[in-house]
Amino acid sequence: MITRNCPISIFSLKCKCVFVSFIKRFYKNRNDEFKMLYYARKINPKLFDKEIKNLNFDIKIKTNIYNKNVINNFLDQNNIKDKNLILLNPFSISAFYTLKLVDYLRLCQEIISKFKDIYIIIPSYEAVHKDFIREFKTFFKENPQRIYILKMMTIF
Repeated sequence: MITRNCPISIFSLKCKCVFVSFIKRFYKNRNDEFKMLYYARKINPKLFDKEIKNLNFDIKIKTNIYNKNVINNFLDQNNIKDKNLILLNPFSISAFYTLKLVDYLRLCQEIISKFKDIYIIIPSYEAVHKDFIREFKTFFKENPQRIYILKMMTIF
């Protein structure tokens, strides 16, 4: 087991300790990716040093064909496929911090007023869609140009 240094793990035969203070003090690159690579190197330094040059860190998020079709149809229907797009998701459950819905709408308003070539997509979900549309129509008295709402279906 590879762990940060602490009194119990230092004396355990099952643990290899990584001294995080050592990493911070002697290495200029102190980001999380570097720390994870340092942990990985502890497993087998010889193999790590030999194979690190073969690792590909070009990571892209992959989705299934259904989602690709939904998104492409949405972009085609709204004629925004080759435009400059920003996706603003006020309904993210994985974010540590978020804005209030009205603040997201103000942000949309600011973006479209300052950047004439930007189009905004706001994903909406079944559970929040009705309330969101009501809030959206209350905030924007007229239907705003360049803001599009993509209603996503929950698929398991």
